[in-house]
Amino acid sequence: MPRWRHTGLAEETLNRTVEEKQFTVAGRTLAARYWPATEGSGQPVIALHGWLDNANSFQPLAQLLPKANILSLDLAGHGHSQGRSADSGYNLWQDVWEILEVAQQMGWQRFHLLGHSRGAMIAVLLSASAAEKVSKLALIDGLVPLPIAEAEAPLQLAQAIADRYKYRDYRRRRYSTEQDALTVRMKGSFPLTQQAAELFAERGLGQDEEGYYWIADPRLQAASDVKYSDGQLRAFIHQVKAPVMLFLGNEQLDIKERLFASYWQQIKSCQKVVLDGGHHLHMEGAEQSIARQLSDFFDPTPSLRA
Repeated sequence: MPRWRHTGLAEETLNRTVEEKQFTVAGRTLAARYWPATEGSGQPVIALHGWLDNANSFQPLAQLLPKANILSLDLAGHGHSQGRSADSGYNLWQDVWEILEVAQQMGWQRFHLLGHSRGAMIAVLLSASAAEKVSKLALIDGLVPLPIAEAEAPLQLAQAIADRYKYRDYRRRRYSTEQDALTVRMKGSFPLTQQAAELFAERGLGQDEEGYYWIADPRLQAASDVKYSDGQLRAFIHQVKAPVMLFLGNEQLDIKERLFASYWQQIKSCQKVVLDGGHHLHMEGAEQSIARQLSDFFDPTPSLRA
């Protein structure tokens, strides 16, 4: 598939050595960007991006965390990673085993998790189901997926089935110019700055004879087959053993507190940090503040071994 390569601002910000990595998981390729530590032996950190984003989500933070070995994945169907087979989907829990397999291939028996939005939700599920693997859990503007009532389960599955037909032969939208494609992302459900959109485009924008297009698997927009109930989500939260640092942008903070405060209040050890910014605050001005606090939070402990 043809790729668009941005040569401007996104590339100019690469001040720290970064490596491209690939992993074979269940016969598919998962790609990642890897920033090895430049100070000390480095703490292993697996970074998980948000919905329709990619591994470049954590490039601004990676520049500011020299003591961490940061492996930022392109989750399945995003960036340079292959999409799932036609008989599969993109339910959150499917990523959990794939991430654990990547950690095993890296030789990491224990690691920190850093997740944004959808990646934060996956990180919580992983931390609850494989608590012995996760030392620290840092979450950015995300915690758990919205719950559904048990009575809504049949409707949820019906929508997922309908979406399988909808996206089976879905044709990606084409844009006549690079900027047109960037503008769509900048004005999306979660608005982005030009700089953030360019970072995502470096791994997420394709080009062919018809124009420019976003390469993320369109099926990522389909409904999940199953969603968790409130009780199930609380069961996961109760099983999170790792200390948690939760960063929230102050934009629409009242909505986030209404939806999720009762969950983070049940985490055994959770430090909430509110910073100026929107949903992508870790890319758009708050990265210095986040990095300072993560440097202390990810401080090496005798129990953590890569």
